Amino acid sequence: INLFISCDGFGEIGEYQRTGFSTERFENNLNNLLNLIKNKPQFQEIQIIHVITAINVFDIFNFRNQLVDKFKLSDNVINFQFAKTPWYFSATSFSEEFKNNIYSFLNENLKDEFGNKFKEQINNFIYFLKNNKIENENLKQLDMAINLDSIRNTDIRKIAPWVVDDIWNRVKINISKVI
Repeated sequence: INLFISCDGFGEIGEYQRTGFSTERFENNLNNLLNLIKNKPQFQEIQIIHVITAINVFDIFNFRNQLVDKFKLSDNVINFQFAKTPWYFSATSFSEEFKNNIYSFLNENLKDEFGNKFKEQINNFIYFLKNNKIENENLKQLDMAINLDSIRNTDIRKIAPWVVDDIWNRVKINISKVI
């Protein structure tokens, strides 16, 4: 039996990124699952699927550390996916200057003791960022995303202010110059 579990972050970041997600409920469920499958050889593999977005890009190592420290999982169980959509939450929409900040952050925090699969995936993400650029900057979609905060009573500026500063504000400024 192979288990694939989706989680994009803990605390405010995970709860912002996935409406209705509860860190406490997830942690309880994961603990219960790990206790249930302990010493049962039919459970061959667990993978935690983690989609890297502009929201959680600076939380990757915190996410990894929580899985390793709190749940005693190997960081090789993490399977990164890279968001391309929606474009306004994709790290590929960042400016080149800001992407350089991401590269520096990732390289400075990548440690030798991390698992090979984990390190390889971080390098794959860097390659992904360097070789992809989202051009679909639809202002109507962005306005809907901004309005979503008022509907959900959330504030992305508290969770990931860099998204607003680099992607959202830059796009709105660029589009307003064209209009």
